[in-house]
Amino acid sequence: MADDKKPIQIGFRNGQTVGLKLEQAELDKLIAAIKAEESWHTVTEDTKSLTLRADRVDFYGTDEKPEARRAGF
Repeated sequence: MADDKKPIQIGFRNGQTVGLKLEQAELDKLIAAIKAEESWHTVTEDTKSLTLRADRVDFYGTDEKPEARRAGF
């Protein structure tokens, strides 16, 4: 079964970064919260959740084709 989660890196104003792998619907909600500069937003990744200040995100980046970067044969 293929992993349909997409990796995202989030960078905050204090210099900290967080990496997550999210399903597309959760990723879309997070990006919308960042663009709207919401104060608090919660994302869920499998059995974990993270509440963050979306208005303090300096950057985010997604990897649209992570399978192309895997090593192996």
